[in-house]
Amino acid sequence: MFIKDDFLIFKDQTLDGRLKKIKTIIDPKFEKVGAELLPFLEEQLGIKMYLHIAKHARRSKNPPPDTWMAFSENKRGYKMMPHFEIGYWDDRLFIWLSALADIKDKSLYEEGVSESIIMIQKLENTFVWSVDHTNKETGTLANTITLTDSQKWSSVQTKELLIGQNLAIEDEFFSLNEYKQLNDLKNTLLPLIEIYKIWTKKTSH
Repeated sequence: MFIKDDFLIFKDQTLDGRLKKIKTIIDPKFEKVGAELLPFLEEQLGIKMYLHIAKHARRSKNPPPDTWMAFSENKRGYKMMPHFEIGYWDDRLFIWLSALADIKDKSLYEEGVSESIIMIQKLENTFVWSVDHTNKETGTLANTITLTDSQKWSSVQTKELLIGQNLAIEDEFFSLNEYKQLNDLKNTLLPLIEIYKIWTKKTSH
């Protein structure tokens, strides 16, 4: 499913060329994997979830440096609330639980985010955290996060919080068959789902 050759789309430096490759090569994979992960997420969370695939509709000059699919409780969008993302940079696949700056009222989630810090600190060393979804290099070991970091997220509107894994292009993941890749993705999502439950406890259905 996800293979090393997928990253070749980023060699195309033209807007139209890269967008076409994303639409024809990557998006069908997102559709297929998304159809497998949606029922898994719904079963784990006990709520209806929706798949959103990046359209890059506002791009008019530069080709997108990354592309992704997101899973959200909201049928109309995902950035305005905590959500899950899986996507490509030019050298890695990312799997994130994300709370972006687009969340207008962070007070809805600040208590849950603070309560989740201990759980995040106990994640395996393969998990990282980031404060900026637009910078692929910001990942730091998840066990280094502190309560102060969560307070900064809730008090500074531009701060973001992403917890998850980054799989480098050299990772053995890209040599696995489809079944094993899906299993790995589910295993990565499981602890993130538990954190999501804590983050959204005041707003989940």
